[in-house]
Amino acid sequence: MKKKESVKTRLKKNSNFFIFIFLLVISLLMLTFTSNNTKKRLGHIGYTVSSSVQYGAFSVFSFFKETFSSISELKKLKREYNILKLKFNINQTMLSDYDSLKRENDELRSLLKFSKKLQYDYVISKIVAKDPTNLFSNFSINVGKNKGIKKYMPVIAFRDDGEYGLIGVVSDVAPFTSHVMPLFSNKCYVSSKIDSYNYHGLLSGYSDKANLLKMNYISREAKDYIKIGDLIVTSGENSLYPKGLKIGQIENISYKDWESSISLYVKPFVSFSKLEYIYVLKETK
Repeated sequence: MKKKESVKTRLKKNSNFFIFIFLLVISLLMLTFTSNNTKKRLGHIGYTVSSSVQYGAFSVFSFFKETFSSISELKKLKREYNILKLKFNINQTMLSDYDSLKRENDELRSLLKFSKKLQYDYVISKIVAKDPTNLFSNFSINVGKNKGIKKYMPVIAFRDDGEYGLIGVVSDVAPFTSHVMPLFSNKCYVSSKIDSYNYHGLLSGYSDKANLLKMNYISREAKDYIKIGDLIVTSGENSLYPKGLKIGQIENISYKDWESSISLYVKPFVSFSKLEYIYVLKETK
């Protein structure tokens, strides 16, 4: 019995050995066939990971690079914009100054052209202060004693058509400026006459919203001759004003049956609302 058991035991041991060998061979074969794929897979995984890391690093680097480049470009564009803006403002100022100088030169040429018509010594001046809403108020001009201006000198102005007319008288003089009393003032009196018929009267301003002058003390017989539109000029008699300066045109004739004289309402020859440059007459040439 012992001998038989010994044979079985050996067989059993041998069978276990063969099974072990068989499994070992199979394992080696499987390992041999799969090692390349494993390497490939591991290599692919490593490549994927490294590529992702590289792409991420490149993307982050590109983002910051583009951001800094954009900031630098914006700063450059802002500097260029500020320079162009400054140049534009300078050009606009130069154009404005050019237009202003051109307009002033054109005005001065016109004034010099007009002044050739005058038979008086004169000083060209510019109005520097006035109340456009009050034609009765005095206004200031930019010449005074420094230009030989004296109180009571007559003041004239030109119209756009080159004709000129009386607008007032110098009422006060300072070293470099003067005040002018306009015809509209009820304190301004001018010895005047109707140019066509030589009827005389005294003209002054008065408080009326119609912006007209009033000529009083005209002989009653004049009503049979004069008409609307007739020209009123300075008479030159016992007056501060030279003879023949245009004052205005008759706008209305007023009289009453029991009065010995008539009154005339006169529209000024020169528009006071457009006054800018004026002439102060010093004396006849």
